[in-house]
Amino acid sequence: FFLMFKKLRLISFVLVTCLGILLLFYIIPPKEIVQLIRKLEFKNFLLAFLLYFLSYIFRALRWKILYPQADVKYLFLTTAINTALNNIVPARLGELSIFALLKKYARNTKELIKKFFIVRFYDLFTLLWLLAFSLSYLYGYSVLFLIFFSFFLGFISFLERKFRLSEYIKWSLAILSFLASFSKLIAVFLIVKTILPDFFRFCVGFIGGEISSVLPFHSLAGIGTYETSFSLAMKIFLNENFKEGFEIAFLSHTFLLLSSIIMLLMGFLIKFFRSIFVVFLSAFLLGNLYSCGKRISVKVPSSFFYKGAEKPFKGKIFIRNFQIPFYYKPKEDKIEFPLSFMFFVRYYNKTFCLKDYCESYPLPLWRILKHRFIIGKYQAFSEGENIEIKTQCGEKEQIFCRIYINKEGKPYSASICKDTCINVYYEDSKVKIPFYTDYMIWQIEKK
Repeated sequence: FFLMFKKLRLISFVLVTCLGILLLFYIIPPKEIVQLIRKLEFKNFLLAFLLYFLSYIFRALRWKILYPQADVKYLFLTTAINTALNNIVPARLGELSIFALLKKYARNTKELIKKFFIVRFYDLFTLLWLLAFSLSYLYGYSVLFLIFFSFFLGFISFLERKFRLSEYIKWSLAILSFLASFSKLIAVFLIVKTILPDFFRFCVGFIGGEISSVLPFHSLAGIGTYETSFSLAMKIFLNENFKEGFEIAFLSHTFLLLSSIIMLLMGFLIKFFRSIFVVFLSAFLLGNLYSCGKRISVKVPSSFFYKGAEKPFKGKIFIRNFQIPFYYKPKEDKIEFPLSFMFFVRYYNKTFCLKDYCESYPLPLWRILKHRFIIGKYQAFSEGENIEIKTQCGEKEQIFCRIYINKEGKPYSASICKDTCINVYYEDSKVKIPFYTDYMIWQIEKK
């Protein structure tokens, strides 16, 4: 029976991993992955990595408080090994590494198990505290935050009575747990803030992704399952577009996986080769500073500037199994459809509706289709063969746009951010615009 259970568990693990990989490439095709990565600001990577490095230090210091006789360098390595394994294997099985690495400092196994659960309870309550605070901020439910904060204080009092923790230990663990989770959260946010600039909305999705690693059906390295939990949290709590949440989750998850591997290498260097670590860290810092300085200011083609409403144009919309002709009047921001589609599709006040489902956009759709984004001042930088443009694109509202164009001066993607961000992709005369959980393709008829 035990052998059968092990085989079933292995089969389910392989199955979930395969499904996770298929789901990832179904929602984000490889071509879109490259476009997503191009949107990242790599100048933020250095600061993000340093903050992530700090989160490891804070977690190592927690174990130092519980085991004062332990060497901090060894505890950093323990944290690095534990995190790397938890990121790879399912159901938090990587936690077993803690018992293997710290048993030499514990008087007995019972004491180690007790301290392990104390640390993990602090981690869980810190994440839930951040979730409650984010939802309170987004929805104005201050009562929710106060209730959870009172519950958190009660939890600390419970630990004090149950495990006989001193005032110093219980509050030191609370502060270090918060600093560890918060520095990790800020680190990942710096990576994706160009796509999702709203910190509190990102926080909701991030916590959903973090909780996914506890689930028994976590795939290898969390591929697909992390992204699904992340985007589901944003969909359930914030009604965000599932695909956009999945894209943000993919970038967040990629950063965490790569950084955990780098931290593991750094852990060994710190422990056994301190001088080599100093050289490695110096080279890393200089490399990042050099890469940040390679951006060159450039001029932008006039086709990206908004100069008022343009002449009407026509084309077709491809959405699901439908092909819908349209005639767009930019001056009125109005779209006319054939009579056969009159009760099926409509567009008004920057809102596109298909049957009973409607999606609102931060800009009139014609400006997105014609990529007329720039109003007033802008910044444009050349990175290799591509150009990145940052601009304020709202006439009266605060709307931020980031556009990416190739060496021929044609756009290939754009992010448009108001309260949340939408990602748009360009390919010749076709434009992919998010709608519901998928994209609709607009094709402008060439004159």
